[in-house]
Amino acid sequence: MNQTQILRQQLNNLPLFSPEVEIEALVANYLAGKEQIAQIVELQAETKRQIQRIISDTGIDRWETRSGSVLVPASGIVVSYDAHGLDGVRLQSKTVNRYILPFRSERVVSGGIRIVGY
Repeated sequence: MNQTQILRQQLNNLPLFSPEVEIEALVANYLAGKEQIAQIVELQAETKRQIQRIISDTGIDRWETRSGSVLVPASGIVVSYDAHGLDGVRLQSKTVNRYILPFRSERVVSGGIRIVGY
């Protein structure tokens, strides 16, 4: 049984005590899972660095193996604009507002739950 399965079993077999005791156990379980994720992410990062080294050494940017493939995608461009700055300009000019407003959208992002260990 791996560590994830152990944590899942602990979660599923959580005894029904007071909410305080349950929260304590759940926070501990969450933080243990978070630590596992951090270790796996570091393992993935190191693996990726070694793959990049091989690609750099060989000049081959596409690999097909029995377990999966590696591909270096073409470079792209990321564009961003300062929404607060554009909103300021938009509010100063009805003409600018008329051109920018159709391309402006907003979405609400939930705050979620924040769990922090000590």
